[in-house]
Amino acid sequence: MNSSDYNLEYFRFIRDEITKRIQTHYRMVFAKIIIVGALLAFLLKGTCNIPVSPYVIPSIFALLMDVIILENLGWIRSAGAYVKKNIEDIDLPIIKWEHDFAQTGGEWACFGPLGYILGVWIIGPVLGLANLCFTLDPQNKVDLFLFVIDCYMVAYSLWLVMKNIGGKNPPMISNTRQSPISPK
Repeated sequence: MNSSDYNLEYFRFIRDEITKRIQTHYRMVFAKIIIVGALLAFLLKGTCNIPVSPYVIPSIFALLMDVIILENLGWIRSAGAYVKKNIEDIDLPIIKWEHDFAQTGGEWACFGPLGYILGVWIIGPVLGLANLCFTLDPQNKVDLFLFVIDCYMVAYSLWLVMKNIGGKNPPMISNTRQSPISPK
């Protein structure tokens, strides 16, 4: 097998993985919205006796889902950058998707930080804000503890948005080496 055939197979494998992770991304976002909405509706109905705000538990759950979604997006972006750097920059008869579209000019075109923040991420912070404005009981230590966890999760997930989606350099590509079969 010559190096072009090997690189084409390698390219196919990584592109398949990227495609599967993008499909998983959309399923996770949809699941987040449905589960958080159902959890919020259940807790607001008031049929269970939980001694905490009905907003804080869905907020924490939404932000935990964001962590999973953002780690997946970071992997997608890094895999695309790896393809661009180590496969598409080699003279191969392939469509240079990452080079010409997804990561052209060093900017990632697939998912932007502002779109993610305003479209998906904002659910958790809005629920946390509703907790703060409407139901936070400063005398309830469990409620305060969960509010502190919620604030931490807001900050951590926002940091992940900027790390995995924003910025010029994908998070994991800087540690990769050049393809061993590429011409030097």
